[in-house]
Amino acid sequence: MLNTSLRKYLGWALFTLSCLSFLLVFIVSFSNLTPTEKVATAGSLYLFSHITWWLCIPLLGKEFIGWGRYFWKASAQKIKSALNKKKG
Repeated sequence: MLNTSLRKYLGWALFTLSCLSFLLVFIVSFSNLTPTEKVATAGSLYLFSHITWWLCIPLLGKEFIGWGRYFWKASAQKIKSALNKKKG
């Protein structure tokens, strides 16, 4: 089994790669590539982002779920406060 610090480092590195490759999919449309090359590049980046995403999930495990819960609660609280301001 991987060392905990190595597991976390590799998991977060894969998560970062996944997010960056997914964002690059949208940037490809503005490049000077031919339409066929754009589709191939965007498709490859999209596939790569999914592969790295699903590889990072088992490596991060509890840390990732905790981060997701924190982000979800913070977002829900901001939305609730925004809606309360709109009503009042």
